[in-house]
Amino acid sequence: MKKKLKKLYKLTLILFFQIIFVNSVFSQTIKGIVIDSLNNPIPFVNVIVLNKNDSSFIDGNNFPDGKFIISEINKKDFIVRIALLGYVDNYISVKANIKDTINLGKIKLQQKNYQINEVVVSEKIPLMKVNNGNLTINVNSTPLKNEESVADILKNAPGVITSINGGIEVFGKGKPLILINGKKISSESQLQMLKPSEIKNIEILQNSMSKYDASYKSIINIITNTKNISLGGLLYNMLQYSELWVNNTTVSLNQNNNKLSQYLSYSYTTGKINSFENSKNSINTSSVLYMSSFDSKTIDANKTHDLFYACDYKLNKLNNIGVQWAGNFNNSVSNSDLLSSINSYTNYDIQNKINQKNNKINNSIDLNYTYAPDSTSQLMVIADYSQYRDKNNMTNNELVQEKESLLSNLGKINYNIYSFQADYSRLIGRKSILMSFGLKYSSVKNNNDNIFTTFKDSITYNDSIFNNNSLQHEEIGAAYLTLSKEIKKIKLSTGIRTEYNKRSLRINNINNTLSPQVYLFPTFSVNYNVNDSLNLSLTYTKSINRAGFQATSQEFIYVNPVLYIQGNPYLKNTISNNLSLTILAMQFIYLELNYSEENNYSAMGFFNNDSIVVAKYINYNRQKLYASLSANVRNDRLSTNFGINISKLLSSYVYLNEKQTPQKIGLTLSTTNIITIKDGLEFYFSAQYNSPIEEDFYRFKSSYSTDLGLRKYFLKKSLRIAIYAKINPSERYEVQYNNVSISHKYLKNTYMIYLTALYKFNFKNWEKYYSSQSEEKRRM
Repeated sequence: MKKKLKKLYKLTLILFFQIIFVNSVFSQTIKGIVIDSLNNPIPFVNVIVLNKNDSSFIDGNNFPDGKFIISEINKKDFIVRIALLGYVDNYISVKANIKDTINLGKIKLQQKNYQINEVVVSEKIPLMKVNNGNLTINVNSTPLKNEESVADILKNAPGVITSINGGIEVFGKGKPLILINGKKISSESQLQMLKPSEIKNIEILQNSMSKYDASYKSIINIITNTKNISLGGLLYNMLQYSELWVNNTTVSLNQNNNKLSQYLSYSYTTGKINSFENSKNSINTSSVLYMSSFDSKTIDANKTHDLFYACDYKLNKLNNIGVQWAGNFNNSVSNSDLLSSINSYTNYDIQNKINQKNNKINNSIDLNYTYAPDSTSQLMVIADYSQYRDKNNMTNNELVQEKESLLSNLGKINYNIYSFQADYSRLIGRKSILMSFGLKYSSVKNNNDNIFTTFKDSITYNDSIFNNNSLQHEEIGAAYLTLSKEIKKIKLSTGIRTEYNKRSLRINNINNTLSPQVYLFPTFSVNYNVNDSLNLSLTYTKSINRAGFQATSQEFIYVNPVLYIQGNPYLKNTISNNLSLTILAMQFIYLELNYSEENNYSAMGFFNNDSIVVAKYINYNRQKLYASLSANVRNDRLSTNFGINISKLLSSYVYLNEKQTPQKIGLTLSTTNIITIKDGLEFYFSAQYNSPIEEDFYRFKSSYSTDLGLRKYFLKKSLRIAIYAKINPSERYEVQYNNVSISHKYLKNTYMIYLTALYKFNFKNWEKYYSSQSEEKRRM
């Protein structure tokens, strides 16, 4: 037996070295000259060597004088593709021979108006490519353009996770900054109204935070198709069912000519959504153990109007001005039935019927100016103003031990945001270094006013802690500078951003001005394009994440009889240092390795007020390791993507006076598949699994989600009808922090069925969304 194994081992080694020898033997060179119908050499022609089996890329180049030579082709049989814009592609099948160099001689290209009978070999268009650490996803030339939404497209992106409600996160980096054609969107509705068929490609930027906003760890830039159409329109409707109905209708119109471009969009959403919540809490003090729980059922009814208008006017070839307005008007009614219990010295149950009405109005106006004296430089100036109003009226009928009380809360939240931003970029010197620098100033004023009243005796509430008035004023000044340079196969980029923060807080007429802070945020990246099959990128960034304005106020917010939320005016900004290595291999395998160190990270901690759980954001330090691997395969009938994300949190916290350290490694598996059944009919399927994971003080249970559907196109793809279903997980987690333990479960839209219709005629989505307030609005 051992002799047989030894013999098999020797044969394997011999076969291995024979394969290496054969591959080295069949290394050949091809040469030739490309001419037109008049026998003149054609300049700047593309000559590409393709694999004969799957037409994948082997080698190639652009030749300025029409003469080409390509060496070290390690294939016995291959195809040479010769192409140039305005000419018909020419394909030549080549078989290896004993000669080291194969002379293809003169190759004539015909102009495209000629009819030529030939065999056409499809070129494989890469779905992804990496440049200087930035990932680009090709949408326009792939089946991704037939997706239902931008969020569905991003399911194919390495490390990107889409949530139940369509939210987008970059794995391990939180919510990204969303850009359309390099400009910040002013509201989420702009992203929702953008259709995949209007998108050329999507960039996931890793090293541009110093230019755009240091508070984000990643940026997603959506680049749309450009068309010159005078008048176009879009009509879209989505009907959603999940025990209750939701409907969204969108109408958009665009008009443009040589000087003036206009865009108008209106969207109306109405419907109801069910949600269920269950929580079991324990509070362990030195003298008593409090046990509490609550079960709730809530029906949310919403009516939302979204409007957007933009106008762009070319003063001349160099100067352009524009104005944009976005409005969001929302009316919602929430009805909750709640049953709570508290067990300590005495046991009692609490029944609540809570009715909450909200009226929200959000208006934003933007003025922008662009000056582009030449193709190598540009100046852009943006001035924005936004106003947000939220009126909240809550009534709560409460029954405790046969004693009935009526509780009422009248709340008003107002925001006024002013901002100014200027960006300038140009190529400098003979070295062709791209330089960009800019300035930004923003001012945010937030005023909260709550009046909490008990109309009958209650044994559970103290009105005074909920009655408050607070005013926050924050000013931020920032400047940045970035430089980038390409040296053969290496691209270097570096940048720095500095910020000055000033913040004041007044609570119930008591002023509290915090010390101004100055920050520096450097970035650096190096990108090495080893060859057409391998690209390496190393990126370092330092960033800031500011907590929301509600989290930094000192007010108490009533959630239910056993849970309050309290603001923390002393909450610090989170400063992160991130190091990332990305690898793109063979144009379809993407790997990212990342380490982040986050100082003063903000997380929701839990405390107690007697038997009541009080949730409050606190700061602590943590580190995080994560890796993301994805691969995609695509042909004429199938597009499939598979991804693996792994994360490990390195931190510690205290529960019941004992140090706790997260132990579990988080794992996320995802796949997205598009199958073309026949022309105009597609089947879509995606699934995601999340393993149990420890995040901060939370221990999340495993979860899964899946969606599948059919899409059918009519009228030369002007009309699309789609039906699909989604299954979403329940949110289940446990918390142990300080002296509080919580077991929580939340259900919302566990299954959904969608029916959508989209019709377009000559439609061009608005490409120039401007905003200098995206980070400020995120924190509202």
